[in-house]
Amino acid sequence: MFINEAAEQVVIGSILLDGGLMEDALLFPVHFSNPGHRRIYEGMKNIHERNEPVTILTVTTELKGEIGKVGGVGYLAELAGSIATTTTFRHDQRLVLDAYRHRALGEACTRYMNDPTDDGIEELYQFSEKYRKLSLDCTDKQIEETLLEIVREMDEAEKGKTGYGTGNELLDIKTGGIQPGDLVILAARPSMGKTAYALHLAANHCEGGGSVQIFSLEMAVKPLLQRMISADASVNGRKWRSRMFSDSDYEGVVESVGRISEWELDIHTHAPTYEDIHAHTRAYLRRHKPPRPMIIIDYLQLMSTNDRHERRDLEIGHITRSLKKMAVKYNIPIILLSQLSRQVDQRREKPPLLSDLRESGNIEQDADMITFLYQSQDPQDEAHKDKIHLHIGKHRNGPVGDIPMYFRKEFGRFEERGEGSLEALPEQGTFLLQKKNTPTPTV
Repeated sequence: MFINEAAEQVVIGSILLDGGLMEDALLFPVHFSNPGHRRIYEGMKNIHERNEPVTILTVTTELKGEIGKVGGVGYLAELAGSIATTTTFRHDQRLVLDAYRHRALGEACTRYMNDPTDDGIEELYQFSEKYRKLSLDCTDKQIEETLLEIVREMDEAEKGKTGYGTGNELLDIKTGGIQPGDLVILAARPSMGKTAYALHLAANHCEGGGSVQIFSLEMAVKPLLQRMISADASVNGRKWRSRMFSDSDYEGVVESVGRISEWELDIHTHAPTYEDIHAHTRAYLRRHKPPRPMIIIDYLQLMSTNDRHERRDLEIGHITRSLKKMAVKYNIPIILLSQLSRQVDQRREKPPLLSDLRESGNIEQDADMITFLYQSQDPQDEAHKDKIHLHIGKHRNGPVGDIPMYFRKEFGRFEERGEGSLEALPEQGTFLLQKKNTPTPTV
């Protein structure tokens, strides 16, 4: 067995000595081999989640009758007293995680030896990939210069935006942009472009000097970056497979890679639970203090939580409620992608309904804005095959309605043209985004 109790003791002792280290704690109770250490750490996390100080006294109170089973108050004091410095806290966490990784792989190997079948070898491979990539690392980032931020905010205020721009004029004017502290749902049926639109939002935000953390539970880093490059450089996405690139493609890709490499962008593909995402976000914000941070999660139905729930809809509700609290706590916008039920396909000409959200839980209650991507025309109609609607089904602080856009699927790019831009509106025309049951405002 791969056990590193010494590292576990140092991690727990360091936190008891300096409770503020819980802000940098990225481990979970399951990572500890010693049952007593696991219970102590679980108690610490519970205390921290209540925004209470983590001390020997609060841990003792939290554990109540279990304190004797984990070694008693004397053991806690011994752990704290043995710590000479907390500067190695991150390294000590990594040692605990490494031991856990080896234990998990060892258990998978044992199961395969007991059942050496094709299914067994596939399970072993999946386990090896999952645990090989477990990491505590966060990429270092630069801090945006304050003067540039001030000028940018003044410019956005003049344009009517109070939040972060979306890259869509009509949407920004009517909503004021994406607001820090908001939970925004972006829902669509498969192949409707929700991941592409999320990447569009990320690219626009990064290009404007903001920072984006993408948590992708469905796609790896490489294909996501290829999609961003295709949209930016107008390179047909199929060419990443065929490799039939033209000279202009190469030039466009090189220029695009140069731009994207300057962005404040991180992509995480191994954070499947809400707790994983929260821990990464908390550590990233505290350590790097990034400019105008935004979180994008792709997508809700692939998420889980460490807490147990009787039904899936209750778990979904717990996740969305927790994400909303996280958005408010850190004053950041969270864009959460979601699937829609098959019922949408039966009424293609009409916008989706809030009830179409799959495993909806409390999404409608927790979200500040719920948006849907849909096509009102037959996708086989060549004249309108690129036309798509962004429908705002809920807006806590503003109007609802449709925004017309164009989705160039071959590039994975969303565009404004024709009626999708302010210039195309008649001088005294009606605005395309309307409140329900209210007179249509004029521009």
